[in-house]
Amino acid sequence: MAMEEVVIDVERVTKRFRAYRSIARHRILKTAVVEWFRTWGTRRDRLTDPELFDVIRDVSFQVRRGDTMGIIGKNGAGKSTMLRMIAGIYRPDGGRIRVDGRVAALIELGAGFHPDFTGRENVLVNGIILGLSNHAIRERFDAIVNFAEIGDFIDAPVRTYSSGMFMRLAFSLAVHVDPDILLVDEILSVGDEAFQRKCRAFMETRIKGRHRTTVIVSHDLDLISAFCNRCVLIDPPKAHVFEEAHLGVEEFRRLQRAAAAPRITSDQTSGIEIEEFRLSADGKGATSFPAFSTVEVGVQLRFAVAIKEPIFGISVQRADSTQLYATNTARLGHRLDEIKAGETVRICWTIKLRLTPAEYKVTIAVAVGVESNIVFWPSEGPILSVSGDVKAIPGAELTAAVKLERE
Repeated sequence: MAMEEVVIDVERVTKRFRAYRSIARHRILKTAVVEWFRTWGTRRDRLTDPELFDVIRDVSFQVRRGDTMGIIGKNGAGKSTMLRMIAGIYRPDGGRIRVDGRVAALIELGAGFHPDFTGRENVLVNGIILGLSNHAIRERFDAIVNFAEIGDFIDAPVRTYSSGMFMRLAFSLAVHVDPDILLVDEILSVGDEAFQRKCRAFMETRIKGRHRTTVIVSHDLDLISAFCNRCVLIDPPKAHVFEEAHLGVEEFRRLQRAAAAPRITSDQTSGIEIEEFRLSADGKGATSFPAFSTVEVGVQLRFAVAIKEPIFGISVQRADSTQLYATNTARLGHRLDEIKAGETVRICWTIKLRLTPAEYKVTIAVAVGVESNIVFWPSEGPILSVSGDVKAIPGAELTAAVKLERE
């Protein structure tokens, strides 16, 4: 089947970069050279041989014709490096990459534009560089200009363009090349909001209607879930391939939550047990609440060990683990001197929701003495679903009150 034809084959690819030990301290070349001459004849501050480190190691995956493949991972994981190797900008230090088809890369928009050439001249020259014939460029020229919303400025030197005009023209040219394989690196936020919607609509048409191959690098995990049918999660130096993009997004979010959680040893948490953790409204348990409503978060903790000066905290997070709101009993003026072994403490938080409709996670924590000294922070908590047709309210404006009871 045509849909199963492999157009990008990444086979056991490794990419290394060099890290210079002593030159790293110097911010500019001038200071590095001056320091090198100043210490001539010594070895203490001479520029040393570089150290090699693997950005990507032994990574393999395939992209089939018609796939929309997402590449995700934390900052510095090597996502853009992988895209540049597919585009042929970088060469792998190990393994091989085979690409079958004409490629356009939306990586650094406008690379190759000459500032003294007009927009028209840059479109003609760069269109040929991207693989179009002179006839094909002239056929698509009006569409490129109209999409970029440049107007009469198309005959002005691009050095006179605003940054937005420059980026819009570069984006329009790249997407109208209509390549077999389109590589996209974090550039779907070009221009104002209206132009961004146009860019996304164009991508949706390409992805869902025309069955072209697209590879997208983005930190927008919702975009990856919406646009991509498969994804690669780069967790340096390895990578993991997911046949369903949303599964890769869920795994990446799990890794982010694990990395964000404090490192708590088992002996710190063994003395605290959650007996109850529930959401309610007007005394009735629930998980879905209308925007602007009041939610009660009830937590009952049992202590097997004595703890002095406990502080109880609560946080509300988005699905991607971004924290929107956090507070604790110390900030709200509630203090306990000591909890004795065998005691049970019930904390009831009352939260006024000012959140856009979506799902959020509620977590709690216990600290001792000061709020930074966390001794108990379970990573999981109940999911709070906010419903309603509300579009223009703040995303993180919450207020909370707390009531403490002990037995």
